Amino acid sequence: MPYRYCLRGRCANKLPIVRSGKEIRNKLLNWIPWLRPERILIARPYTSTTEILDAMGGLFEENVDVRPGYTQALIHREQAFPTGLPTEPYGVAIPHADGEYVLRPGLAVCTLKRAVPFREMGNPQNVIGVKLAILIALPLAQQTAQVNVLQWLLSLIQHQPFLEDIAQCGQPSQVLQVFQDYSQTLAQ
Repeated sequence: MPYRYCLRGRCANKLPIVRSGKEIRNKLLNWIPWLRPERILIARPYTSTTEILDAMGGLFEENVDVRPGYTQALIHREQAFPTGLPTEPYGVAIPHADGEYVLRPGLAVCTLKRAVPFREMGNPQNVIGVKLAILIALPLAQQTAQVNVLQWLLSLIQHQPFLEDIAQCGQPSQVLQVFQDYSQTLAQ
């Protein structure tokens, strides 16, 4: 049975939900290589959404994984379509920009020393105190994967122990390990 999702106001039918344990495990672990240590920022003292997005977008621009203008597009998209999620023990944001700017797929992570205000996804009047931002960068050719990546990330951030463990990480390698461990646990 197909499920329905909406992306930027456009709804579409997608493939049936994966059912077997092996399919789920492969799907969950498929995105881990997109997260590399050089794209993980730990305990940053940023105080604004723009500052966070500028730093995270810059990680992709430095490695020429995106076209010029990506960071500005990321900031504009966040203003138009907020990505703050009210998770516990702290809020999470999952920003992304249009795929036309992206040359190679990737993920970036930024943990924050203090909560930074992000407007809530689906309810932009609410402000969420975010301490974790996970940036998704997908080229146009891979935009259909965005829903799967979002499902994977949502399955992770819904688990309070995952967020608690991420908050304790002091090194990028530790963040990678937490993502791998929880993805494998969810896939079992």
